[in-house]
Order: sequence, then C-alpha cells, then structure tokens
Amino acid sequence: MSTEEDFVLVPTNITLSEFLAQHLEATKDTLKKRTWEGHEETARVHLVPMLGHLKLKELSRERVQSLYATKRAGGLSPETVRRIHAVLSAALSRAVRWQLVPYNVCKDADPPRAASPDIRLLNPKEARAFMVAAEREPHHALYCLALTSGMRRGEILGLRWGCLDLAQRTLRVRHALVAGRGSPTFESPKTAKRRRSNILTAKAVDALERHRERQREAGFSVEDDALVFTSTKGTPINTSRLRLAFKAFLVRAGLPDIHFHDLRHPCATLLFSKGVHPKVVQELLGHATIKTTIQKCKTLQSSLLCLAN
Repeated sequence: MSTEEDFVLVPTNITLSEFLAQHLEATKDTLKKRTWEGHEETARVHLVPMLGHLKLKELSRERVQSLYATKRAGGLSPETVRRIHAVLSAALSRAVRWQLVPYNVCKDADPPRAASPDIRLLNPKEARAFMVAAEREPHHALYCLALTSGMRRGEILGLRWGCLDLAQRTLRVRHALVAGRGSPTFESPKTAKRRRSNILTAKAVDALERHRERQREAGFSVEDDALVFTSTKGTPINTSRLRLAFKAFLVRAGLPDIHFHDLRHPCATLLFSKGVHPKVVQELLGHATIKTTIQKCKTLQSSLLCLAN
C-alpha cells in the first residue's frame, strides 16, 4: 500500500532548514503534541542557526560532532545535547527514506554520555513531615496522591472522578494532561503500560474523600467526567503554577528542594523493600520495560516505610 511519503517531492538541493520544516510537518499527526513542540523548538533554536544553511548532502559526521561540542561548550547539559542528536537523527532517517541522502551521518556521531539522574528523595522523617504539612495545603489530596501512587504529574492532573473507586481503593490511569503551547489538552497514555490500574493507600483515600466533599461544597462537579483536581475557577490546573506552588510549599514546610516528579519514586522503593516483584512495580509505575524499573530503583535512597498502609 502506498503512503503519503511515497508522493513527497523534495528538491535534491534542499537545505537542512528547508527539510526540517517538511520533516516537522510530516510528523505533526504522528507525535504527541508536547513531543512535537519539543522537536520544533529544538530544530528552531539549535539546529537551524548552526546547520540550517547547509544542503543535506553537505552534512557530515564532523559538522554534527562540532555542533554537539559547541552546544556543550555553551553550557547545555548532556541531556539537552542528546535531545538535539535524537531530533536531528530522526529527521535524517526520513531523508534517507525519501532518498535525499544515502546515509544518516548521525549514526557515526557521538552525543555526550547521559548524566546520572538527579533524584533527591525524602527520607522517612522528611516524608512524615511532608504528609503532615500537606494537610494544611489546598493541594493536600494532590500531593498525597503524588507521594503514594507512583503516578506522573500529567496523569494526576488528567484524573477524572469516574476513574476512581474509593470504596475499592483503586484508580484507573486513562488520561494525562499535556501542557504545551496554547490550551492544555488531554491525551490517552502513549503506551499500553501507561494505561493501568493502581491501588490507593488509606491515606490517599481519606485525602480524596475530603477533597471530593470540598469540591461539592464549592459547587464543582464530581460526576464521572469531571476532573478530580482543578483550579479555583474549575479549569485544568496550570502546570507552571503548580510547580511554583509546590516549591513554595516545600519552603514553608522546611523540606528539601525536590522536583514534583521525584515524589513518584518512593512508592517504588517502598514496594521493593516489602518484597513486591519488580514486574508488579513496573505495572504500577507504567514503565515500558522492567529494566527501566530496576534501573530507576537502583538510584533511589532508603524506602519510605512510613507510607505503608
């Protein structure tokens, strides 16, 4: 069967800048919105200014390697340069399929080694302080769920009441809020592993029950299709504002400066410490492979036994 790519006509002397524009257009309907925006920004900010004037056939391993070295010397992290490498390599792979170049020169280039993840976990004493301090916060239930469920931020912000069964202490992960340019969107998890069911702790159930009652009293819907967590206006929570609120909460509580995403890891450490099989932990966190789960948990500190219920 023919595909749209079979009928693309591209000049053989096309520059990288011109080709990247066509490549991005071709991927607009195949990538998640946030992913596509990241690729577009990488091309616009990093690739086009340095290499965009070159014809595709003029690209070489040396020029690509020089790009990486220049970006590192300019202060970019290894992770950012590796993203640049990934975006350029994906584009050149399409150029090979379109028969514009015979070979993807990125395959011969060496992006910087990925740095070890900077994960700072709360120790048991800090975790107890976190839970106590969170009870005084408007985002109490949200913070509690983040620390005990292993869910990602977007999954929590995309959670709807119909995916919760507080009586059975379960929830289903079916949507995630994606914050990109313009209005936020809700997307289904990109892999089957991310479409999963989680068990709720007693602390999380109690926090969610109280949160639901406050939502009712404030006049917000708690019907099946309504968001569990909203702004004071009933709209999806702005991720930038949540990040600022979370950082301010940590300061007020006298807790270490951690990332919101780091709250999802203690749940895995706790389960490992209790002898839960890595495959079960993988399914809880929604990792694509069990190798990812094991590698993540090897970087974590001691388990948070204070969260057990």
